[in-house]
Amino acid sequence: MPILIEFKCKPVVKQYIVNRYGNPVKFPRNDYLKAMLVKSLTHPDTNNDSQTTLQYHSAKIDLPIEFRLYAKKRNTLTLTDTMLLNQTIQDLIEEQLYNYIHLYHQLGGKLLKATILSFREQYGFPEESYSTEAITKFWQRTIHRRKKVHETFSKTVLLPQTNQQKTAFFSETRA
Repeated sequence: MPILIEFKCKPVVKQYIVNRYGNPVKFPRNDYLKAMLVKSLTHPDTNNDSQTTLQYHSAKIDLPIEFRLYAKKRNTLTLTDTMLLNQTIQDLIEEQLYNYIHLYHQLGGKLLKATILSFREQYGFPEESYSTEAITKFWQRTIHRRKKVHETFSKTVLLPQTNQQKTAFFSETRA
């Protein structure tokens, strides 16, 4: 029988975990999130999170861990590790969201609001856990940031100035 560890998280992170692993949570073998959870468990005396607060982490979910890992690692999940796990899961959600919106809205021509609604329906996120307004703001921030990164990348890496040198080299060798 597994031991349950209480995990404070944001509502969107809780919904993602419930959608992916069920309620109660059952991790598959060799799962990434389970490995991160086990790695984050520490002995009770290693609390170095005096600056950390969990003000937006209003949801709670019990995550199972095997007894042998519990006995080896202990059951303390520090505030810093809790925030790191939350951020990692939220990054996964946002990457899936970006790819979904990019595919259906940018490439498919579907309206942004309709794309957001279909994303929330498909992934099971209610309006309370991940609002349309928050997703729209995320999309606007991310599209501009990624466009700048793409432009910088294409100027410095994809189109190096060695192309001019190569053409000059070939013209000299032929002459």
